[in-house]
Amino acid sequence: MALYDKLEYELDLFSILQLSRDYVLDKPFLYENSYGDNKAVHNYYLMPLFAPLTLIFGGKGLFVGGFLLMLWALYLAVALLKELPWGKAVLFLMLFFSPTAFFLWDNFRFGWHAETFFYPLSIIFISALMLNRKFPAWASATFIILNREDGILIVLALYIMYEAAKSQEKIWAFFKRMVPAMVLGGIIFMGGIVLLHLFSGEESRINATMKRFLENYTHERLMIYFWDSAKNWFFLCGLVWILALYFMKKQTFLFWSMVCLAPIIAVNAYAGAYYFADPRYGINWAPRLAGTYGFLMSILLVSMYYGKNDGKTKSPFILPCVGLIVFLLQMLTLRNVPYQNFEYRLNLAFFLPAQKEDERVIDELKKLSSRIPTSYPVRLDWNIFALFDHTDFMWNNAESKPFREPRLLIVSGNNANSKPIPAGFEKISQIGKFGVWANPNDEETKSFVQN
Repeated sequence: MALYDKLEYELDLFSILQLSRDYVLDKPFLYENSYGDNKAVHNYYLMPLFAPLTLIFGGKGLFVGGFLLMLWALYLAVALLKELPWGKAVLFLMLFFSPTAFFLWDNFRFGWHAETFFYPLSIIFISALMLNRKFPAWASATFIILNREDGILIVLALYIMYEAAKSQEKIWAFFKRMVPAMVLGGIIFMGGIVLLHLFSGEESRINATMKRFLENYTHERLMIYFWDSAKNWFFLCGLVWILALYFMKKQTFLFWSMVCLAPIIAVNAYAGAYYFADPRYGINWAPRLAGTYGFLMSILLVSMYYGKNDGKTKSPFILPCVGLIVFLLQMLTLRNVPYQNFEYRLNLAFFLPAQKEDERVIDELKKLSSRIPTSYPVRLDWNIFALFDHTDFMWNNAESKPFREPRLLIVSGNNANSKPIPAGFEKISQIGKFGVWANPNDEETKSFVQN
């Protein structure tokens, strides 16, 4: 929240914010002002449930919602951890609050994606299964599926791993028992893809991904991209997988973890191919990593609870020391993602002044924002969205698809990608580098600026 107030988040968080609440404010369901109708982009059907929080807290309501889910996950996980040796419990909690987990929340520049909810929801689901609590199990599974089109893959993978941890069956016998769940999961997944296709026609991101990948493909690029992605993935979350295998010590668990992990990574890799060969948006991008890390932390909990290795060592401090080593490796790897130094982000949140804009300008913009009514149509530079998150804010780039025309502009200047100033608008004020524009005959808008 401190980083939000210091204008560190500029992009997708604000699309998600509008998806969560703007249907209450006289917009079509799942419509936001950047991409327009998001039913053609992703199956973000969980987001509208967070309207009570985002209507009250603005963009920070997403952090509040995520925090509440983290508390729910922690509450259920602790009910299991208290039955384990304390070294195991401490190791799990260290990884639950690890640098990678912080990275999922501090989604550099982009701020928030719907996938961020996959992390706590995965742990809620697996913990509820292990505790035999039907309501949180069904609720979290439903939320994961509604969150995005690939959510069903995570639910199916977690269910299979839960059953695999308890099962003494051979691989083929276990596979036959899981076939009905796999078929149902496949039907739900394909249904979500068909739904996207129906809304998007031929303009689907799914269709565009392979075209963009082939346009940028060379063998050398692919090898560098693959190596960098795999190396960083191993240290950011693969170590958690190794620990899960260590505690379980069962070949069938290894086999099924590979089977379940493969489609999760494959979907993320295909989604990342849209941005090839930029590794920043591949499998280690915060929103893509959220589901993977949630899955791996969940199977770590399963393996700690059901595994044959009880975690007892000559010293009870061995496992927390392992946690510290993983902490350090994650922190070092985050510098290669790339992600601003983990320590710097904490320092910026709590001690440093805002870096993106002068504090005096921020104060003046806040005063102006406080006078603008809720859902008022304002076109802005996206780096100041956080100051106007109660308005019907609009992107200033030419590709944006706002639902209505703006009545107020607060922009720092025009470039080749900016929308033109609407006909009849005049500059009526200047705040730092930001020009404030409106129709001189619009007395209501002028009153906000000149108050």
